[in-house]
Amino acid sequence: MDSAVVLGIGGLVTTLLGSAGVPVYVALRADERARARAREGALTDVLEDGLRHAQFVAGRVERITDIVSRWTHSPDSRADDARPVVEVVSARMWLHAPEGVRAAWLALLSAEESLIWEMTEGDSAHTLTESTFEVPSDLPQVVAVVSAVAEFRRHARGAVGTPN
Repeated sequence: MDSAVVLGIGGLVTTLLGSAGVPVYVALRADERARARAREGALTDVLEDGLRHAQFVAGRVERITDIVSRWTHSPDSRADDARPVVEVVSARMWLHAPEGVRAAWLALLSAEESLIWEMTEGDSAHTLTESTFEVPSDLPQVVAVVSAVAEFRRHARGAVGTPN
């Protein structure tokens, strides 16, 4: 190889890695770290909303299965708009959450929907209102909701690196 070519390549490499190359690399790394923090923040936000919904569902199950709980805890007085909109949380789950969290979220929504159907459309023994009837805690739909809430919580904690 001609010495002029070698010197030219050497000069190019020195220029890229020299004063101009290092700041570009540092800037790229800083940008990558900023994007990673934004992704972590979005994941944390959507998991918090999902966990708020899971807590709401768990509280509702407790009230319909435990008459003592109904007497000692006031009904959920939060306005509907104070809870995260499930469809919005679901969309954000698809954008930001890992597969295991998304699967646990969908299982929670499915179990909740199944319990709601059972309470409103299912066996006539379970169609009375929450305030007048205690639903058996071993009802399959109740067991499924309790399990789905626990599984979603487990996956959400794992997604942010918190031990279960």
